Amino acid sequence: MQPLAPVESWTDDGGRTVYDFGQNAGGYVRYTVRGAAGAEVRVEHSEVLGPDRHFDNRNYRTAAAHTVYTLRGDGDETYAPHFTFHGFRYARVTIEGDAKILAIASIPISSVPEPAGGFTSGNALVNRLVQNTIWSQRANFVEVPTDCPQRDERLGWTGDAQVFAATACWLSDSQSFLRKYLRDVMADQREDGAVSHFLAGSDTFASGQFPGFAGSTGWGDAIVVIPWVLYTHYGDRAVLSECLGSMVRWVDFVWSISDGPLVRPPSRWGDRGFTFGDWLQPVGDNRKPRPTIADDCAATLYHFISTDLLAKIAAVLGDHTLEAQMKQRASEIRDIR
Repeated sequence: MQPLAPVESWTDDGGRTVYDFGQNAGGYVRYTVRGAAGAEVRVEHSEVLGPDRHFDNRNYRTAAAHTVYTLRGDGDETYAPHFTFHGFRYARVTIEGDAKILAIASIPISSVPEPAGGFTSGNALVNRLVQNTIWSQRANFVEVPTDCPQRDERLGWTGDAQVFAATACWLSDSQSFLRKYLRDVMADQREDGAVSHFLAGSDTFASGQFPGFAGSTGWGDAIVVIPWVLYTHYGDRAVLSECLGSMVRWVDFVWSISDGPLVRPPSRWGDRGFTFGDWLQPVGDNRKPRPTIADDCAATLYHFISTDLLAKIAAVLGDHTLEAQMKQRASEIRDIR
């Protein structure tokens, strides 16, 4: 995407230069430097500033989020990382040795760089909110849809992807991007039909505390919700056909762990399944997030959503046997008392 030039820069108390690129984005810093061989340029990244405009990236947690370049010393040298990216608005540059930055820019990257739609109003704050959403999509749609581009997580969470999919399609042409992601989801689906909480690499994340790391409603439902979004936005029947088998396996999996039609895992990490429930809903001062409705309620709501959608998808594809089966099952879930 188009480079972002600094809108401001200053020197901090440690002699380091802080650059403000004016926009939080996912990407990297590219700069041209001249100096002696062996001099080093260290670039650190942050999204916000602390008090007195102090550089602050504590929200990155354990993510190092920095690059170091060692000069060859043969004239102007331009550097940009090839194998990583960061989420940032600010960059702090530390130079060790004899070297000088000649030019510097933030280079945003995205798999969906071109907007397809947007929204403007007479309210500047609302317009800024829309722009924040567009930039967030750009920064989090890099190869897979992630939850964040900056900290030590940035994983392809299925729940985040499905809840944002419709917005994504309004704001940019996301058809091929999300179809590719669905193929990742299907490739990683478990033999019992459970869908991973995030793609890819959830097996390497799992441990004794998180067995399998798959199977939560609201997250696994991505395999049903996202294809339906692609159909309603783009008329993409092919994606419905491609994902149908995985959809059925997912819906059958949730039905198999249900107490009747009610999804009621015996514990958050039980043998019969797991649900994140109504994840991280704010309560009170917003510093103690916890579910505001019961986990079994939230799980059962999504169980109905996917079962009902699967009936509609079966109708579109002309599979009336599956349509009738899913309609009956959705009716049982809806009529819980």
